[in-house]
Formats: sequence, C-alpha cells, structure tokens
Amino acid sequence: MHALVRDPRLKPTVSLVVAPGPSLAPTLDLLRALWSERQVAVRALYIVVGRSGLELLHTELLDSGAGLDRLAAELGEGGLDHDGVHTYLARLPSGEVLDDELEPAHAACFREVLWSATRDALAGSGARPVYFALLDGMRSSSSAQLGAFCQLLARAQDRLISLRPPSDVAGAQRILEHELPHLHGVLDGTVLTSFESAVQVARARAGTAPPTLRIDLAEGFVEVDAVEVDLSPAERLWYAYLAWRRSETVDGWVLAGRDGHEDFLAFLRRVGARRRTSSIRSRPLRELLEAQSVHDDDLRNLRGKTVQRWKRWCARHRPELAALLVPEADGNGHQRIPLPATWIELAGLPRGASLP
Repeated sequence: MHALVRDPRLKPTVSLVVAPGPSLAPTLDLLRALWSERQVAVRALYIVVGRSGLELLHTELLDSGAGLDRLAAELGEGGLDHDGVHTYLARLPSGEVLDDELEPAHAACFREVLWSATRDALAGSGARPVYFALLDGMRSSSSAQLGAFCQLLARAQDRLISLRPPSDVAGAQRILEHELPHLHGVLDGTVLTSFESAVQVARARAGTAPPTLRIDLAEGFVEVDAVEVDLSPAERLWYAYLAWRRSETVDGWVLAGRDGHEDFLAFLRRVGARRRTSSIRSRPLRELLEAQSVHDDDLRNLRGKTVQRWKRWCARHRPELAALLVPEADGNGHQRIPLPATWIELAGLPRGASLP
C-alpha cells in the first residue's frame, strides 16, 4: 500500500455516486482502491438505496465498528467521514420505501432518485471531481442509468469508473476509467431538470451533433470540421484563450475587461506568443506582451473583431453553427465560446502549461 500523503495540497479529493447491489463490500473496496492505487480520498459519498439497502447501509457501513470505522483505522486520511455520506431513498409519493424495480412506476422512482443524487453530487462538489461508480452486484438498470447520467451531466473533470477484480488470489484490484462522450453544455442546463426532459431534448436534437473545432497554436490555424477559418494571429490567440478556458472550467466564462488582462497575458506567455510578436499586427496585443499598460478599449476592439470575423465565416459557410462558434457575452464583462469543451481540440500547447 502507498504511504499516506500528509500534505493536503498533494492529496486529490473526489465525490462518489453509487447505487450498490445487495452488498456494500464493493463500495468499500472501491474507497480502499482509490486511496491505495491513486491516493485519491473520497470526501462525499452519494448513495442510492432501497429498503433492504438502507439496513445494509447501517450494518455494513455506518454502525460503530462497521465499514467506515475500519477504513479510517486502515487508511487514516484516506478514510471517509460519516458526515460525508449522503443517503437517497427510493420512495413512492405515498412515502413507501421501495425494494425492487419490477413495476414501471417503481423503476421510474429508482431512476429519478438516482438522477437527484447525481445532480446534488455535481452541485455540491464545486470544482472537485465527481466519480460515477459501476460496482459488482449493481442492478443492470442502475449501471445503465448511471452511465447515461454521466454522459448527460458530467463535466470535464468527472469520471465513470469501475473496479476490476484481481486475476488471481494474490493480484490487486484495478480501477478502470470508461470514456463516454460528454453532453454537458450541449444540452441547455435549464432543461435538465429530470431524466425525462433530458431524453426529450436529446431526441429533438438528434442528428445535429456539434462540429469539431481544432486550434493549432504551433502551426497557426483554426479549423471547423477540417475547414480552415481565416483569423488574424491576434484573433487566433484570443480565440485560443477562450477555447482553453472552455476546457479548464465548468462554464468557460473569461473575464474580458481590464481586470482580466493579467490572466490573458499569463496565457500568452505560456503559449510563447512573444516569439511571434512580429506577426501580430494588433498594437495593443504587442504592448500587452511587452507588459505595457493597455487600455481595455483597445483590446475590446480585438475581441469585437474576433466576434465579427466568426459571424462572417458562419454566415458564408455554416450558418447553423453561429450559436456554437461565435463568442458570446453575459452582459457582465465575460465572454466565452458556446461550443462545449468536448468538441474542442487545442494543439501546440507547451507541455505542463496551465491556466493562471
């Protein structure tokens, strides 16, 4: 087992969403494996259970001397505090706690409570990653639904994982990550109030997949579905900054005013823009690279030109993509690319570069 990490700055933490089967042993195994294999500590557990699962939750996990207490003794800082367990009961409107999904109404109840647990995990975790866990013994319906919810709601930092059992007695369990195309941001968040609403919107938008946006800073080009977009070097840098921010944050908004100059400058320096100063015709951008004082009115002109260039390109080539590719503003000094990060490829970045 790896040595425990004592420095909290070096210890990643996650939230975990599970819908266990008739035993909580796989859940405990996953908590243990996350710490021993990856030094990842689970700080919040969102668990969906029925009537019998509620009894097991106490006898196998929460009671004195049960699973969580044993993990705390075994893992130290890698253990999960009792206060971090959030329980969701599959319950009919009448108040009856369910224990199976044999009837359609009962199945819908389990599905909606799992949806609620997933939404709460994402809302309550902030920037902390949320892991969606596929466990041995889960109902097949729960496994399918959790995968679907991950695809609909997961952010860039979230993961769908499972625990592969050892190949022999002496072997160790391994955590597997399962890649799914994320639709977070593709579907308007205001319609994702229930699973049914998500299904309806997804059906309505079938066949209208977003384009692939590729920005290559090393080679100096921007493409949409392999068709090049004519942007100036300065416009390309601003758009690349928006694209990077889109993939590194939940909502992708960038502070576009004077208070955002420092972050933009840090990005420019990290991507080596100063080496290409001679090709940048935008005077305020050159001055910013030289750490001179720049009026935001000048950079606002660059941002406006970038917007107009994209509007013209979309009008000429792909009018239906304007709502995804033209930078949008929120009215409070922020700008972003509407296109979700899943569909953005940003190449030519120096290794190890990160946002300010």
